[in-house]
Amino acid sequence: MSQIVTPSWKCQEVPYDSNITLNQVFERQAMLTPNHIAYKMCGQTITYHVLNGRANALSHMFMEHYSICKGKIVAICMKRSIELMTCILAVIKTGAAFCILDKSIPHKRMQYILQDSQASLLIHGDDYSPPLPRLPCLAYDKSALSICNCTPVTDLSSDNTAYVVYTSGSTGFPKGVMISHRSV
Repeated sequence: MSQIVTPSWKCQEVPYDSNITLNQVFERQAMLTPNHIAYKMCGQTITYHVLNGRANALSHMFMEHYSICKGKIVAICMKRSIELMTCILAVIKTGAAFCILDKSIPHKRMQYILQDSQASLLIHGDDYSPPLPRLPCLAYDKSALSICNCTPVTDLSSDNTAYVVYTSGSTGFPKGVMISHRSV
């Protein structure tokens, strides 16, 4: 006689503050474990302290030079990297939302997403040259960044949009879906 063994899962509730934003979660971790590795990819690593400091510096630059703030969307077209993570965190720290673009999508689709999302800025890596966009563009340069320990002050809540993702557009045009901090 054989028995079917099924695993038993213990439902363990963990308290979670649903009013916290992504940048607050990250900053808490950076304070608790500043010298621990925050991100590792392709042999490169970055600690919470350094990533937080670079993102702070970049977010201040976004706010001062491009007027990026809550309610705005920043498009990012970069390969997966520490630099991409720095940009995502910096955008969130301004209160704005990010929208990741894949450089391999057709030019017409990229233009549609940039226009539909009403992106205020396009950040791109050195491996991508945007085709005549109608918005400010910034080529990311990590060598120009210092570490800033001053976190930007925003009136962000967990109900604000953290990022925008576009569907495949199987019904004709891609549709943007806004995801709040609370939903992540």
